This record gives sequence, C-alpha cells and structure tokens, in this order.
Amino acid sequence: MRRRTKWAALTGALLLTGTLASCAFDNGELSSDDIRRYGSSAQAKSNRVDAERALRDRVAAFAKGTDLDLTLLRLQWSCGGGQRPDWLDPMEHPYAFDCSMQAYAYYGTDTPVPTVLRKIDAAVLGHWGTALGGDDTVERALGYYRLKGVQDGVKLGPPQLSDPTTMVSWDDPLSGSTVLEPVVHCPEPPLPEGGGRCVNEPAGTTVAQLRERHATVFQVHFRSESYFQVSWERHEKN
Repeated sequence: MRRRTKWAALTGALLLTGTLASCAFDNGELSSDDIRRYGSSAQAKSNRVDAERALRDRVAAFAKGTDLDLTLLRLQWSCGGGQRPDWLDPMEHPYAFDCSMQAYAYYGTDTPVPTVLRKIDAAVLGHWGTALGGDDTVERALGYYRLKGVQDGVKLGPPQLSDPTTMVSWDDPLSGSTVLEPVVHCPEPPLPEGGGRCVNEPAGTTVAQLRERHATVFQVHFRSESYFQVSWERHEKN
C-alpha cells in the first residue's frame, strides 16, 4: 500500500510539473514577428511621431530664457513584449506589448548655477516645487548654494531637481561632482524594425567637449514614458 501511495504521489508530481512547464511555455514572451508587427503598425508609428515631437519641444523649452545652450541630445525609443500573467507570478504584466521613449539632453552655461535655477523655476519646466526643506526642489538647491554646501559643520549632498517625468543635475564645484557621459547606449547593430531606435545629435559630440566650451554642464533626463501598448486581450484576438 505504501509503495502504491508513493508511486501515485510521484506520478502526480510529474504530471503537475509537466503541466506547469507547459503553461510556462504557453505563457512565454511575444515572438519577434509579433514585436515587428506591433512596433511597425500605423498606430505605433503615429504615436511615436507625436511622442517624439512633444519630447523635442520639452528639450527645446529648457534652452529658452534659462541661459542654457543645448549641445547634445540622446533620444531612445524601444518596444518589447511582456510576460503573460499566471498564478505562479505575483507580478502582473498588463500589456503584451509596450513602447516607451526617453531622452538625455545636455546643456552648457556660463551663468552662475543659482541664477540658472531661478530661471528654470520661473519657466515652470517641471513640478519639483519650491517647498521649504523639500528634497529635489529649487528651494533646497538654492539653500545649498547659500550655505556653500555646509550646514552646522556637516557637508550637504549635491542638489538636483526631480519630479515624476524629469530630473535635472549639473556640475557642482562645491562637492566636485560632475555630469557624466550619456548613459543611453545605442545598440550595435541597431534593433530590428519595430524594436527600437537610438539617435545621437550631433553624432560624435561628448560631454567633455561641451565642458571645454562652458563653465557648467547641465543634464536633463526626460524619463521613459509609454506611448503605445497592446493588451493581452487584444493580442489574443489578433
């Protein structure tokens, strides 16, 4: 009786393992053909054009009335498939396919940093606010320079401006921190059609070259935002 029970338990475990493996296989990522089809669709292309236009407008806005000179832009969009939700995975993947876009813009200036920060604040280019004592705000950054980076004998960390869509950082002589070269690396060879694209404008320009021409370098990261999605329900109907 014990042998039969053990054999039945083993058989059941093997059947369950096979079933789970089959489910995992069925719930795999989208094929390269699916990614190409969705990423190259008319709607994805139209949304991509609109998203890039809006992003470039935001990049240009930082160079209007702020004493910032736009010198280098790295813009990237990418598309990919998600993992189909299943009971083994606590994380839900609401989209079978998703496209997003982000950019890093680099500006040079010879104007003192506090003056530039006030002009950025006046232009309302983000939602970092000016609340006294708030982190990643204009008020905190200006206070940092008023205090020369030290409060009650303690060195303060270099400031930045940050909100859900944008982060601004810059060369800070008080702490010695500097803006690094772009972190968005363009893949070689380029991604397949519909999978993504990366552009460097102008090609070959570096942050080091920008720093040779200006006293201070500012970096603005326009965080990744989705512009086209395909739900699992829609994917299953196609």
